[in-house]
Amino acid sequence: MLGMNTALETLAAQAVGAKNFNKAGVYLYRARAVLIVMFIPIGLILFFSEQLCVAIGQDPAVSKLTGQYLRRILPALLANMFFDANRLFLFSMGYNLPPTIVTLCAIPLHFVIGWLLIFKLDQGLFGCCWSILITQILLIIALQIYSSCLDEKVHNAVKWPGFALIFENWTEYLSLGIPGSLMMFMEWFVF
Repeated sequence: MLGMNTALETLAAQAVGAKNFNKAGVYLYRARAVLIVMFIPIGLILFFSEQLCVAIGQDPAVSKLTGQYLRRILPALLANMFFDANRLFLFSMGYNLPPTIVTLCAIPLHFVIGWLLIFKLDQGLFGCCWSILITQILLIIALQIYSSCLDEKVHNAVKWPGFALIFENWTEYLSLGIPGSLMMFMEWFVF
């Protein structure tokens, strides 16, 4: 799913280059909509991973734990994709520092949250899922707040453009996003 955000990186940068900041914001919301649509089949596969693992011959106990973990981590996956979209949007607007600052602040916070959930509240492996989800949500909120406080062009660009603009011209977005996804898949597959 991260590869789909390569389309946002390209299209938002072009819109910013043309000084059409609102269009860059439309691309951000279009990216979020595409990510949600892509998340549905991927989420279903991960949700039923226990049954899939058993079907391909994995140990049932390990498959059960795998399924439990993946069901709990699903929301964090979508949150991570949204954060990546926000990050790339800000990069295209010329703001490299805000995502870096937000991420640097989140790292120690994530360690504390993870430590509390895993060890102090004795949540074990599932505490790890919750700490990742909490951190990802905090990253999105912090970056969205930071974005709306930067300057007027970013503040106006991140305003809700309406459903009509978000759901039009997906072919342009997908024609860049699908090859980007394939490129990332092949890159990860090779290494």
